[in-house]
Amino acid sequence: MLGWVAGPLLLTLFFLVARWTSILLSEVYCVDGLEHSRYHHAVRSLLVRGRTGSIWASVFQITNLVLLCLAYTITGADAMRSTALLVGSGFNKLWQMTVVFGGIELVLSQLPNLEEVWWVSALGTATSLLYCTIALVLGCIYANANQGSVGGIGGLSPANKAFGVLNALGSVGFAYGFSPVLLEIQDTLKQPPPAVKSMRGAINIGVTVAFCFYLSVSVTGYSALGDSVPTLVLSGYTEAPEWVNVIAFLAIAAHMCSAYQVFAQPIYDTIESHVKAWRIRREQQAALELGTVPAGAAGIAPLGTAAGHGKTAGHRASMQPSPFSAIAEEGSGVDVAEAKEGLDVPAAVAAHPSGSPMSGAAAQADGLDEKAAAVAEAGFIGTSLSANAALEDGPLGSRLMSLRLSEGGLAMRNSCPIPDLVPPSGWDHRPFERRWASHSERSSGSGGAAARDLPPVLAAKSMAAALGSRAMYLVDTGAANEHVPLNETGYLLPLWQRLVLRSAFVALITFLAICMPFFNVVVGLVGSLCFWPLSIAFPSMMWYKVYRPAGWTLRTLAAVNAFMLLVCLGAVVGSVQSLINQWSTFQFFA
Repeated sequence: MLGWVAGPLLLTLFFLVARWTSILLSEVYCVDGLEHSRYHHAVRSLLVRGRTGSIWASVFQITNLVLLCLAYTITGADAMRSTALLVGSGFNKLWQMTVVFGGIELVLSQLPNLEEVWWVSALGTATSLLYCTIALVLGCIYANANQGSVGGIGGLSPANKAFGVLNALGSVGFAYGFSPVLLEIQDTLKQPPPAVKSMRGAINIGVTVAFCFYLSVSVTGYSALGDSVPTLVLSGYTEAPEWVNVIAFLAIAAHMCSAYQVFAQPIYDTIESHVKAWRIRREQQAALELGTVPAGAAGIAPLGTAAGHGKTAGHRASMQPSPFSAIAEEGSGVDVAEAKEGLDVPAAVAAHPSGSPMSGAAAQADGLDEKAAAVAEAGFIGTSLSANAALEDGPLGSRLMSLRLSEGGLAMRNSCPIPDLVPPSGWDHRPFERRWASHSERSSGSGGAAARDLPPVLAAKSMAAALGSRAMYLVDTGAANEHVPLNETGYLLPLWQRLVLRSAFVALITFLAICMPFFNVVVGLVGSLCFWPLSIAFPSMMWYKVYRPAGWTLRTLAAVNAFMLLVCLGAVVGSVQSLINQWSTFQFFA
């Protein structure tokens, strides 16, 4: 659609903008001693109307995840269909392959979480490198065909050409839309050196390499196939050895199967977190009515604070720290002290290097402030390990945050949620061997040995399940109930409940893929809807709020935002029109 001139120029422009705004986003990871481990935490903490902005960020995140699952279903089914055609199978209709792909995801979705299936990400990485390399090599081999044109695809009406160009812009935006997980990745980096320094280098290398790869595949592919390039570029290399294309299409299908899980698991976690909260509140309420509070399983401390506060489970539930909760904020008219009183504080304790708990008085004497001392009096948190924690005020609400010492000896907080609605006994808990250090261990050195060198109040190891990633970064959509342990911690709903909820989601995505199997359109829609708010607008607004630029920097920031907003609005229109246009000639089950 874009042709030889506009195509490379726009790929380059989006690269420069994405690289710049990604660096801006990385620079708001740590502000005033608070590390933002989640994208929506940063939005809520830094912007004036943070709660509203965080809700919108979460909506765009969820939209992005759902549409990505849809796009991967379409792509995986198309690759399976291409394989069937190459091997001469009669079972080769697209809707049939979509059902098969959905069946595969139905099985894979029952895997508890990505922590226990780290091989999914490894498989995706290997297969994506394989088929992308094949596409690049074939493009180089057949690039001497010298196809393509300056104006792109011709023979279309001016309106259809314009809409096609706009949809193509959405596809380019999709290629660079990785910002929603940037802070989550940054939170896994070991410090020192400062995470922002390491992340800046990673952005420069990663985004530049991706751009070079995008540009080389685009140029060689367009030169080889021209305006007739198909949705799956590899389908156009009909002169290539059949076995090469079969391997490439199988790699695409395998990558789509694994990538689907990477983006679907956060959705499952979000849905199931609210079911977990409902179950825990119901069980706690029943225990309170009987005058007892159930003791936790395998190291979970009694929830004595629930009875101590004298509040109902429903009142405590209103204190969720997610952007969708009704947390008391400054100027909201809600009494913050009352809000804190109703919060079901998890049992947390400051510990000596030996691991023995300290009393609240000892904690105060050792330098804890009043809030941390109040937390210390409650007992242990979640496991046999203890956590350094303090209650946080401000836009993120009254919540527990981890504490650590920075290289300069300053106390640093991290917004990674520490759950305070702990499941009672009888829950499905799958502890697993830790393959990565917790957040505090990564930040302070190499685990226990480094921790012993810290002052006693900060020497306790963190709750492994709550304070950072182990096998991979955690993706929290922001709509999740952060009061409960998420699936990555090993606390799961019963199998039958997971089966019902996850199967319903897979069935919905499979049905939508059958109804609208238009890969280019869906990809363009993802990019047009989510690229500007998540990759441009929020990073720019947060960076402006923190650093207050002036002069040419401010004018450039405003101009880039205005231009990319117009581009993405046009891309939305183009994608919707392309969807309607393709639907007009689409035949179901053909």
